[in-house]
Amino acid sequence: MIAWAADRMSRTGRVPFRVQRGGYLTWSAAAVLTLLVLVAVFAPLVAPQDPNNGVLSSSLAQPSGAHLLGADGSGRDIFSRLVYGTRASLGGPLVIVLVSTLIGGGLGLLGGFIGGFLDGALGRLWDLMLAFPSLLLAIVIVATFGRGLVPAVIAISITYIPLMARVVRGLVVSERHKQYLAACRLQGFGTPRIVFNHLLPNISGPLIAQLTLNFGYALLDLAALSFIGLGASPPTSDWGTMLSDGKATILTTANPVIWPSLAIIVTVVCVNLVGQAISDRLQRSV
Repeated sequence: MIAWAADRMSRTGRVPFRVQRGGYLTWSAAAVLTLLVLVAVFAPLVAPQDPNNGVLSSSLAQPSGAHLLGADGSGRDIFSRLVYGTRASLGGPLVIVLVSTLIGGGLGLLGGFIGGFLDGALGRLWDLMLAFPSLLLAIVIVATFGRGLVPAVIAISITYIPLMARVVRGLVVSERHKQYLAACRLQGFGTPRIVFNHLLPNISGPLIAQLTLNFGYALLDLAALSFIGLGASPPTSDWGTMLSDGKATILTTANPVIWPSLAIIVTVVCVNLVGQAISDRLQRSV
């Protein structure tokens, strides 16, 4: 198959569709993510109605000119709530990934590169935190310090720190004894230069892939907390909150549940596709 593709490309000057299809899929996913980011930034301009303004006479209205995706049980426009919910549903996981990567990734890098007692002590700390199911630990933290989007983001960030630390530590340990790092030490390079100029670029591929997976998991965990009433507080619009509101009327109409479910699925799939493409590109360039 590879030989056939190479021969055809050499004769026609073009890559056959079967080879290019992955690229089209990646660019499509990137376009969807770009659109979601623009929707989140310009939500007041995109949403046709106030997401918190409910008209009881429009309760459970089907898609129409007045309500593009219908209305929920409180008569609120589903499309407008979906648009405004993009802010919390994308911003929350992004903060979780950034915080857990900076703290957990930094500690994992430190422990893996230095080793010794520090690595052992951090390893036992990660073992202790990972002994508790992450979502259950997040629920306990939120229940202790109060519900809301910010406490939920902080709680999930804490549960993701040991995961990122373990991933980064494993990548660093697999690289720290390789010859290119030994050559850097022989040339007298300092530790910061070795780490940031040589070590991190060589582990960036699998690290980017892990970050995209964490974003998807964080989105699902944040939606789960909102679904059980521990995430975003009303009237804040959030995809998980929309699912929670829609479950009461799901036997009458599934419309209020379908659209936030599709939004979550499409976002997670697109993030993973783009992340995998970036990871593959970085691994080929190293």
